[in-house]
Amino acid sequence: MKTLLNAFNSPFNEGLHTALIALDRLDEHGCEVRAIDIQQRRPVITIDPPPSDGFLSGSMKRRITIGRVTRTVIAAPFHGCQVEWQVSEHRLCQMRRA
Repeated sequence: MKTLLNAFNSPFNEGLHTALIALDRLDEHGCEVRAIDIQQRRPVITIDPPPSDGFLSGSMKRRITIGRVTRTVIAAPFHGCQVEWQVSEHRLCQMRRA
C-alpha cells in the first residue's frame, strides 16, 4: 500500500482498501451494494439481502424501532468489513420456517 504524506489520511486509505477487497468478493457472489461507510473502525457495507447460499456466516440480528416502524438489520463480518442488510418482518418469518 502506498505511504501517504498526510498521516491523518491513513485510516481512510486503509478503510477504502479493505472495503474494495470486500466489494470485489461481494460482487462475485452477486450482491448489490447500496452504501459503503469507511468512517468507522472497520468499513460498513450496506447491501440488499444476499442470496441464501450461506456465504455470509456469523451474522447477528438487531431490531430497530423508530416510531411504529420496526426494522431488522442483519450484520456479518466479511473480509475485514461489516456487511449489513435489512430484512422485512415478513421475510424474517419465512427465514425462521426454513
